[in-house]
Amino acid sequence: MRCKGDLEAEEDAEQTCALGADDVWVEIDVRVTNVDGNDVEFEFKAADAPLDGEPDY
Repeated sequence: MRCKGDLEAEEDAEQTCALGADDVWVEIDVRVTNVDGNDVEFEFKAADAPLDGEPDY
């Protein structure tokens, strides 16, 4: 998994990331849903189509 920059551990923070497996990459949006001390919960939303190769981030 690769992300554009660092995801801040604040509720409702959002970031675009890419998840890869078997040479197929899918871009996903990551949103922080809950922060409790060092525990951070995320929600993922997949993009509609796979990326064309590896992301440049």
